[in-house]
Amino acid sequence: MAWANTQKWGDNSKPKRHYNLNLFIKRFGDTPMNEISTADLIELLQDIETTHRQRNDPTKPSDKAVRCRGMIVDLFAWATVHEYCTTNPAEPIANAKTSHILETVSYGNRQALVKPNEFGELMHDIKHDNRMGGKYLSLPYATCLHGRKNWRY
Repeated sequence: MAWANTQKWGDNSKPKRHYNLNLFIKRFGDTPMNEISTADLIELLQDIETTHRQRNDPTKPSDKAVRCRGMIVDLFAWATVHEYCTTNPAEPIANAKTSHILETVSYGNRQALVKPNEFGELMHDIKHDNRMGGKYLSLPYATCLHGRKNWRY
């Protein structure tokens, strides 16, 4: 699909995004984009919401339908600009994330990887460990900056 080739998806997210795109393609296949209605898109999203459940609680929907809704909105915006369709059937659901169309998804609080008191003890031990000659004193600060791109110390 031409639209997918225009997306700058990272290597980590590419398989999930292609899977989401294939959910759309399986439903509509060779149907011309100008023949797909808003009702068709809502039906697809509700089916996705029904079939894709949270791993830890199968009674609740996952966020798959919400993610697919965002992809469909982007897809039809692109298709409208490039004249694959004359109207955008995804426009009415563009802000439907928390509306009556899809259930609000909540995962609750996720547990921390490290308990705060254990993390504090680790930072204390690193700070007072002289085996490295104080060379790596910035390590506690580096842990706070984890995830930042191109940081220097």
